[in-house]
Amino acid sequence: MKRLLVIDDDDIDREFLQRLLADSDETYEIVEAASGTEGMAMLEGNVFHCVFLDYLLPDMDGLAFIKKVKERWGDASFPILMLTGEGSEEVAVEAMKLGVTDYLVKTGPI
Repeated sequence: MKRLLVIDDDDIDREFLQRLLADSDETYEIVEAASGTEGMAMLEGNVFHCVFLDYLLPDMDGLAFIKKVKERWGDASFPILMLTGEGSEEVAVEAMKLGVTDYLVKTGPI
């Protein structure tokens, strides 16, 4: 079973992602966080196979979160997929430079 961390302050977006993953052939344990601070706490001492990260969080943006992950753990050993409904090409480029595995717009197909 793969463990996934979903960091998003929107309940509906977290629920959508859970339903999307439920249709997969894989089995997942999904852990949720509603803020960057909560997400960082979840990463401490836990192993995740992938992190789904919203760009706009109540306490920090996704870029700041990734910088904190790098400061704490260096290059993460798990992929980070940044999801956004408000992003831009500049944010996508910066996210990729910081090591994001992929950058997905929520309004399109994930």
